[in-house]
Amino acid sequence: MRSLLALFFVGLAVSFAIAQEKADIPPNRFQVTYDPGNYPQSTPQEALGSIIKAIGRERYDYLVAHLLDPAFVDNRLRSANITPDQLGKDVKAQLLEDPDLVKSLRRFLDEGEFSAGASQVTVRLKDVKDKQVYLKKVGTRWFMENRRQEEKGTEKE
Repeated sequence: MRSLLALFFVGLAVSFAIAQEKADIPPNRFQVTYDPGNYPQSTPQEALGSIIKAIGRERYDYLVAHLLDPAFVDNRLRSANITPDQLGKDVKAQLLEDPDLVKSLRRFLDEGEFSAGASQVTVRLKDVKDKQVYLKKVGTRWFMENRRQEEKGTEKE
């Protein structure tokens, strides 16, 4: 009887663990499946690396769905009245128009100084004063923001 009761509690604990693990997985966004194995986002450095990887693999759908700031993406889709696919095409066109942008992102990843914010991080290069990369944490994941300058009142820790 004790072994049956112990087995029941072990099974119960495992089911709670599995349910908790599934709760941490974000749902598909724009019919694009979240893929933390290929595109990790648990640190700002991982997120920036994942952005570069997604661009290199021409995964603009994934970039739009899971790596760019969700609030920005949702607002852009609403304000421009476009689909996520069209936004991905716009991002691709912008990157083709400025191929140095990806090289610049790689340099920010490799040489950049990451600030130590809990939910917002700015990446700077010592020799470049007018450009930064901004990342923000939403839940447990980091996303790239679409902005060009420091916002007033952002956290600096």
